[in-house]
Amino acid sequence: MVNTEKDIVDGYPVPSYQVYKDNTDLIYCSSMKFTNYEEGAEWIKACIKSHIGERCVGNPWISDKQEKGWIVWP
Repeated sequence: MVNTEKDIVDGYPVPSYQVYKDNTDLIYCSSMKFTNYEEGAEWIKACIKSHIGERCVGNPWISDKQEKGWIVWP
């Protein structure tokens, strides 16, 4: 979900929460908003590394809010 009223920097709506679904059907969301793809990718790598045996399923996405039921990490 992308808010079209956000600033766009190098094609990335900023700031945005980073979100992904893992192989156990849990959805993780960053606790802070990121301003570029590189920061979001680093967050995903750190989150997956801290949850042994889990991996990202499908493409990660960005959101302008944290949805109920998502795990906010860290």
